[in-house]
Amino acid sequence: MGKLCNSFKLFIYKMKLEKILKLNLRRLALIAVIWIVFVVLHNIISGLLNIEEPVFFTIAVIVIPVYLIISLIYTAFFKKKKKSGGK
Repeated sequence: MGKLCNSFKLFIYKMKLEKILKLNLRRLALIAVIWIVFVVLHNIISGLLNIEEPVFFTIAVIVIPVYLIISLIYTAFFKKKKKSGGK
């Protein structure tokens, strides 16, 4: 029973991972829009408050590009695996 439960948990985890990381054109456009929004927010807050704002800058420069790179690698691997017929 425990083995079946662990298999089910792994299956659910893989499904959630695939939903989060698999890219399509719509998600790619959404990433680009979100990146632009965070860059603009960083510049607006820095300009209005005359302070250096690190949160939106970090998200725009580090978090979003890392997510994009990981998603591109995952999507390429997934398509290659699907094309070769592997499980």
